[in-house]
Amino acid sequence: MKKIYLLSVGLLCAQLSMSQTRKVLLLGIDGCRHDAVVAANAPTLDSLIATSVYSFDALTETPTWSGVGWSAMLTGVWRNKTGVVDNSYSGSSYTVYKSFLERVENVTPARRTVSVVHWTPINTYVVNNIDSEVNVATDLDVKNSAVAELTNNNPDVLFVDFDDVDHAGHSYGFGPGVSQYISAIQTTDTYIKSILAALKSRPNYANEDWLVAVTTDHGGNMAGHGGSSFDERNIFSVFSNSNFTPAQISKQVVSFNMGGQYLSFDNGAYVQTAAAPYNFGTSTDFTIECRVKLTAGFTGDPAIIANKNWANGLNKGFILSAVSGNSWKVNIGDGSHRVDLNGNIIADGRWHHLAIVCKRNGNISMYEDGTLVSSKSMTTIGDISSSLPLAIGQDGTLSYGYHPNGNIAEVRIWNKALAESELITWMSQPVTSSHPSWSNLLTYFKGNEGSGSTWTNTKSSGSGTITGTPVWQGAAAQPAALNFAAAYAKPVNALSYQFDTGDFTMECKVKVANWSGDPAILADKNWASGINKGYVLALTSSGWKVNIGDGTNRVDLNGGSLGTNTWHHLAFTVSRSGNLITYLDGVQTGTTSMAAVKKSIASGLPFAIGQDGTLVYGYAFQGNISDVRIWNKVLTGTVINSWKNTAINTSHPDYASLVGYWPAHEGSGSTLLDGLGAGNNAAVTGTATWQSPAPDTTFTYGVFNNTPRQVDMAVSCLDFLGINIDTAWRLDGRSWIPPVSPLAASNAKPVTTTASMLTVAPNPVGKSMRVNVETKKEEAALLVLYNLQRQPVKVYRQQLRKGKQQLTLEVPQLPAGLYFLDLQTSGAHQATKVFIQQ
Repeated sequence: MKKIYLLSVGLLCAQLSMSQTRKVLLLGIDGCRHDAVVAANAPTLDSLIATSVYSFDALTETPTWSGVGWSAMLTGVWRNKTGVVDNSYSGSSYTVYKSFLERVENVTPARRTVSVVHWTPINTYVVNNIDSEVNVATDLDVKNSAVAELTNNNPDVLFVDFDDVDHAGHSYGFGPGVSQYISAIQTTDTYIKSILAALKSRPNYANEDWLVAVTTDHGGNMAGHGGSSFDERNIFSVFSNSNFTPAQISKQVVSFNMGGQYLSFDNGAYVQTAAAPYNFGTSTDFTIECRVKLTAGFTGDPAIIANKNWANGLNKGFILSAVSGNSWKVNIGDGSHRVDLNGNIIADGRWHHLAIVCKRNGNISMYEDGTLVSSKSMTTIGDISSSLPLAIGQDGTLSYGYHPNGNIAEVRIWNKALAESELITWMSQPVTSSHPSWSNLLTYFKGNEGSGSTWTNTKSSGSGTITGTPVWQGAAAQPAALNFAAAYAKPVNALSYQFDTGDFTMECKVKVANWSGDPAILADKNWASGINKGYVLALTSSGWKVNIGDGTNRVDLNGGSLGTNTWHHLAFTVSRSGNLITYLDGVQTGTTSMAAVKKSIASGLPFAIGQDGTLVYGYAFQGNISDVRIWNKVLTGTVINSWKNTAINTSHPDYASLVGYWPAHEGSGSTLLDGLGAGNNAAVTGTATWQSPAPDTTFTYGVFNNTPRQVDMAVSCLDFLGINIDTAWRLDGRSWIPPVSPLAASNAKPVTTTASMLTVAPNPVGKSMRVNVETKKEEAALLVLYNLQRQPVKVYRQQLRKGKQQLTLEVPQLPAGLYFLDLQTSGAHQATKVFIQQ
């Protein structure tokens, strides 16, 4: 009887679920980064994530403009179909590629479809022919309109667009370390709370089954958005429903080793081989792979691998080319037609795996470190046989005017369109006869001979001949660097960098471990107050900032987020009649007016590295500092970027303005030598610990092929509503709506995610986390780390003292993602979110 009873309950729940009316609430937050959501106090968004299928590894396409992002999200197709490449919407084709709301309206006209937006171009261009389009002037009005719609009407699909987070990003920078950006997310979270309250207060709510989806149109960095960096392309997707089993969709992680000696193409050398095997004619499918390590700043569009005359993209043949000084592209032509695909930034001094897969009766697909970045039909392309030789580092004419800066290796060419699974499995390892497509491998150049003037073809005959002077390079040893955890450095002429009312620029490189407080990196001021005279380049809770004061007023500017245990180049320029500008790794991250600081900033305190001007500031810089440079003028962003990884010498265009330079690579002793040779050495006070890292030969990347894309949002919403996808719509996306059991969430209990007495900072965390706790008495406590399935994954037993305290807890080896840390004491039960990145 007991089993029969349980089955009856299950059937009843199933019937109730089936009788419920499915509805969609899509919340779009313009320009919202997922790591900033994690850093923010956003309990409503946290609660949606905790009951969702979600991913922080979702991607959009380039260029990362709002027009492109909203179009892909709402139509389910990429820009090559919508025709939208910027915010002008010029050339759009929404009559063919309609928004999913319009498709719902067409298929099921009885459903009520509503779009409430702050950014009016969405309703002006993308969303058409639905029941209600509401344009408002503020995010508060967005919230009020959405609440009114849910209260007074009966929407089946409600799309809501918030815009203020993007406004904050443009004004102050997109990043988890920007307080104004975080504040905008927290305000948006309160608006969403009101919308969900209105949704759950609907009189017929018990008979409704709502999908609450949350996403964004693009990411961003401290310079804004519109480019192709990962921070700009990385978005998040949340599909929340009480019947879903919570799950995180994560990227696959792959790594490969590049120890050995590889040919440099910096001097114009190239590799040539015969033409015949690579004349793929009109119908032969093929795949080309390679690994490249390029340095940014190259000129023109040099060939990486080619068998065509690159003077014109229409010419017969194929080419993988570096472009725009930092990225890459692919071109294939048949003499009359061409197809072109553009990739992302790869010229960062790291090895990358590049590949193209060509199906002659289908698409050419472009892969970057295993992730599909672009795809386009090549059915119009005919005979591509050029009869020119295959070249690496040159085009087929062997006389193209540009050459790549860097190394190329692991060149593999196949007369088959490899399956994606094969490509990803083998991109990180040498090809052997156990490869499932071994018989289709035409050429395999490892390119790691280390000497000589020949590349050996390890698959067949037809080795490559190196033309030019072969220069073989191994992984460069990283220079020694001083750890400042228990030390600081002060130059002999430490009072020479007061600058009074003058312009100046400062640069350095840093690699920081976990830290607390706001330790100084470079400073000549008393950092106890930002108003004090002088300047400081300092860490913040999740990144870095610059502060300048004149004793009465101050100017502050965040420089962006910093990853731990990774070298970064930091720079800032000060124009007393203009702006303070920050740069991170050569990219401008922020700007603000210096108008408030009118008086002299001369502090009378010494300039120090790893301390403030008092030399006794309470927070120590936990990491390495090197390549400190001080200039008595404002350097341009172009110069900063060009020289960020190059030792300063007399060929620097502003060498005459260099007034302080300490490379700090001595490797021993307690003196940082003056790089200008003027005797202005910096004495190290404290424990001088020098670190000499091993050469970096292992490269790890995330593969995002099985994570959501922006075009998946429209398809997922249609799928949840039970609308069949018509192949004539030619949608590019897929659905992430899981099969739902009506009892899936029967045992789920809510997790409290707000706590004034429990915080984790910085957050995300790595191998350890710093937990701030405040208790009213001394007592024993349990801290339990839960995953999204409410399963405990780690228990910490702590004896807490009364008042505020900071605990450092070891983080177990866990998949990256969102977790909850629950504090259990005799008088309290508090939880806070923890985002783990390992």
